Amino acid sequence: MSQLLTAPEQATPEWLTTVLRQDGQFPHGYVTDVRISSTEPTSVWTLFHLPVRYSADAPPSAREHLILKLSKRTGQHGDTRFYALASGKEVFFYTNIAATPAMANVPIIRCFHSAHSSEEQGSHVLVEDLSHTHWQPPLALPPHEPLCEQAVRCLASLHAAWWQDGRLGDSGDIAKRRAWELREAHKNSQRSLMDMVAAFIDYLGDRLSPKRRRVYERLLTLEPALRERQGCRPQTLLHGDAHWWNFLYPLDPEADTTRILDWGSWRIGVGTNDLAYMLALHFFPQQRRRLEERLVRAYHRELLRCGVTAYDWSACWEDYRLSVVGSLSFPAQFWALNVPASEWWAQLECGMSAFEDLRCTELLAM
Repeated sequence: MSQLLTAPEQATPEWLTTVLRQDGQFPHGYVTDVRISSTEPTSVWTLFHLPVRYSADAPPSAREHLILKLSKRTGQHGDTRFYALASGKEVFFYTNIAATPAMANVPIIRCFHSAHSSEEQGSHVLVEDLSHTHWQPPLALPPHEPLCEQAVRCLASLHAAWWQDGRLGDSGDIAKRRAWELREAHKNSQRSLMDMVAAFIDYLGDRLSPKRRRVYERLLTLEPALRERQGCRPQTLLHGDAHWWNFLYPLDPEADTTRILDWGSWRIGVGTNDLAYMLALHFFPQQRRRLEERLVRAYHRELLRCGVTAYDWSACWEDYRLSVVGSLSFPAQFWALNVPASEWWAQLECGMSAFEDLRCTELLAM
């Protein structure tokens, strides 16, 4: 069943019974009632919380709380194609990546059904609602250190599961999908990443110090060499938007684990790219300086525990520093997407502070 839902009312008891039965949720019984308890907008989706009731003969394991995610058609980025591409990426993830054996030990949210229509430029995803067992910190406030380490270990489990996996190579379906997305993004924007960075530093003008402007200018000059250097490092599947609020933290750590959510930005690259995005851009300098090395070491230990070999601590730390250099492009990308400055201005300051603290200028002396 691939019918695209465009309104929450289309998630009828009959439709839910069919898709949940196809997913193997229950061999007998059926959904008797569903309603919308709340609505929650995000940048790409509108989330509808659906309490569900079942017939008496349904198994006890049937989920009583679901979330229906419907892709937005317009919003802060003002481009329907942006939403269609991001939501389509998440549907691809759930239909082609999440169900593979490689993801068996990666803590993600269970998806029961998803669909995408290129013609209608829309998507829907039906997932479990963990709001009764998990929580998220307020936006812009990172969690406490033990939870930060849990999130970092989640990332490591994802990266270890796909470490140097042949399906990420040029002939694999995942790599082919990623290549298609890059072509679509370039076709829609007509600007390369480095074009965005160049336009960004022009836009900032004297709001960027001469020293930091030189960093960006050097980055523009060396971008091909830096990209080639990263291409020689171990490749894996990245989340692509691994900030602290794309994780759900358990109310009872003894009963459950931290989960990763929102897969509309997955890509292929060096694992520390996710880590640098998380630590360098979403920690303010004082907290990052205190926790950074401990968390990168926790990430490295988890990689090794999950079976990654021939990757010592010095290689991991060097990759992390290079990823911090690359993370400086994110504020430019968000600016190019018309994301409000209130979101990327702090990232610019945090990223530059990390660049300076880690002496990343050494990496640009090529």
